Amino acid sequence: MNTPTDLIKFSEEDIYHILYLAKVKGFSVDELSQRFCISIESLNDLISGQVRRDCYEKFTQIEKYLVESS
Repeated sequence: MNTPTDLIKFSEEDIYHILYLAKVKGFSVDELSQRFCISIESLNDLISGQVRRDCYEKFTQIEKYLVESS
């Protein structure tokens, strides 16, 4: 698995929070990059499911319900 080094420092909970902010709350990649000190490239890889795939797959299972409830 290809994990950018700036994502290694984050726990699963952090990754879920970033995915939530990006996919449910609509935060831009630029906003998230500044807020979490992560490169834009790493964020794009995370949001598209290319890295931290285990977290991404678990998040997508509940994403629909999160969007409906927000």
